Amino acid sequence: LCDSAMSMRKRWSLFLVWILASAGLLGGCDDAAPRRLPEPVRRVSLPMPPALEIPHGRQDVKILDATLVPPIHASAAVPPEASAGGTLQIPDASVLSERLTKLSPSRRPACRSLTNRYRPLPKEALDDSVSIGSAVTGRLHAGKLLARSGRGYRVLPRTLLRGFFHGTSELVAAIVRAGRVLDERLPGSHLGVGNLSRSGGGDIPQSRSHNSGRDVDIAFFVVDSLGRSVIGREFVDLNAAGASEGEGVPVFFDAHRNWEFVRAILLDSTIQVQYIFIADWLRTRIIDHARQVEPDSSLVCRAEEVLRQPLDSSPHADHFHVRIHCDLHDRLRGCRESGARHAWVERFNDAIQAHVNELIDRYQEGSEEERSRVLEELNFFQQEEGTDEQPEGEERP
Repeated sequence: LCDSAMSMRKRWSLFLVWILASAGLLGGCDDAAPRRLPEPVRRVSLPMPPALEIPHGRQDVKILDATLVPPIHASAAVPPEASAGGTLQIPDASVLSERLTKLSPSRRPACRSLTNRYRPLPKEALDDSVSIGSAVTGRLHAGKLLARSGRGYRVLPRTLLRGFFHGTSELVAAIVRAGRVLDERLPGSHLGVGNLSRSGGGDIPQSRSHNSGRDVDIAFFVVDSLGRSVIGREFVDLNAAGASEGEGVPVFFDAHRNWEFVRAILLDSTIQVQYIFIADWLRTRIIDHARQVEPDSSLVCRAEEVLRQPLDSSPHADHFHVRIHCDLHDRLRGCRESGARHAWVERFNDAIQAHVNELIDRYQEGSEEERSRVLEELNFFQQEEGTDEQPEGEERP
């Protein structure tokens, strides 16, 4: 009887083991069908809402080399499902790979027929700075010095040590205005300004461009895991999930503040932006956010046109690289361009043609020495270098 009872127990035990194994609660054999593992997750910041509230009387908190601006109101920044941890968990970047494909500039008719908004500064508001030649091989005459800091911006420490914070008067004034706009719209935000150019232009070790005073590097805005803006001292490299890697405090791409910078620089009517270089996976985040919050669809179109990843250099996953077009003052004195010709950009064709006619008259009436000078100057206007293809020469790795 005892043997029969024990045999019955064994049968029930084996039956129970079989049920558990079938339900996947026990490890199966090596040749069993693999179980579906949960998707990996990464902590990322939430996009900032268009109406941002930042408490008055900020109390900065130091974390390593970063200063944390007080957090945005939780009700505005964090949905209920994320309020407990302060962040939202989403699938890893590999799950979103289909949305991170390389984007080409928009060819939608609405974006190709944008009107020009350019209103250059009057001559009396300009100094003697001149961008001469191209952004890659040119130079800068009488470069304008950007102050070390101002409302809504500060020059990064390494750039101060290098001394590469000179540009044309138009570019320097645009940086100052963008900082002021950011501070007005998002109090406590500061542009981190990297390399511009040497005082006289020419090559700088970190770049193939920045030669002629029309380029500037701007650090990305980033937030911590609680959605608080982090003001760092250096550029931060961001991966396809928009997150930093390696040691230190993890930070995440702040789509809202980065869009606000792009918005400010594109709405500045005193300059014409040719490029804002940025890695494709971060470009996607800015454009997606802009489509959600920006009421001016034509402005989003402009952003789609100028935000590009360069094809012959690093992808620009740690900073914006802004390049502006030559203004008329510079064009008449030898500023040369290559790369994209956006449909809305003022090309100064009438003014340049009138100047060329004057040069031809001087050539016909001048001495041999005068003719030699005129021919050299006419060489700048023989052929436009602009195309609608890839940008030339950017940061070296």
